[in-house]
Amino acid sequence: LGDLYSYLHSFGDARAQFEADRNPVKVIQSYRNDYRLPDRLQQALAYGQKAIAGGVMVPECLMEMSDIHRQLGRPDRALALLDQVAANPGYESEAHLLKGRIHFKLRDFAKAKAEFSLVRSDDMAGPVRYREAQDSLADIARYESLGVQPPS
Repeated sequence: LGDLYSYLHSFGDARAQFEADRNPVKVIQSYRNDYRLPDRLQQALAYGQKAIAGGVMVPECLMEMSDIHRQLGRPDRALALLDQVAANPGYESEAHLLKGRIHFKLRDFAKAKAEFSLVRSDDMAGPVRYREAQDSLADIARYESLGVQPPS
């Protein structure tokens, strides 16, 4: 029902439904999507903090919050949150993939390669994330073969 409310842009109703379903990740996403709220990203971060303090879907909330910080131009904070995600068994590869993407966007190819190389095919993220990491490593190799250098 929350997804239907979101589709209809009735984000307040969507959040209420997601809260009733005990899905803080969807609540965070609903705040992020609610462009009528001038402080939507701050509200999403605050809600994520509350969920983490309550121990609910901690790794998933941390990943959402990391993406918000990335969106706000705070890559250091985004990476720090992903370090916390990586400390959760089964989430290491997902965290390394996301960290690699941040480093890639920052054109820090060495750090991106290091992170993508840590993604495993046998953890909870599974072979799909592993394939994405391998594709990203191939992309970096292509950039490097073309002489693309990170900014100094």
